[in-house]
Amino acid sequence: MSVDYLAIAEHRLEKSRRVLERQRELIATRRAAGQPTAHSENVLATFERTHATFERGLQWIVKVQETIDSWVTDQQGRLPVPRRLSSE
Repeated sequence: MSVDYLAIAEHRLEKSRRVLERQRELIATRRAAGQPTAHSENVLATFERTHATFERGLQWIVKVQETIDSWVTDQQGRLPVPRRLSSE
């Protein structure tokens, strides 16, 4: 069974976007009500760092997949290379 890392990363990014949006709305609501927002803003900063990590992970997955795909394409039609050359 293979794991679709790209789908997992995309799902995490989408979920992370929703969390960021909800946190920003919470801050706006608290600010409009005259309530303190420092803690909520610190939490938002943590969420933003996590989101950036998910974005970098997705970029890495895409880069690796492109590398693998291009390698496979380059190898099509080539004869297999022997693992050991005989010394004869």
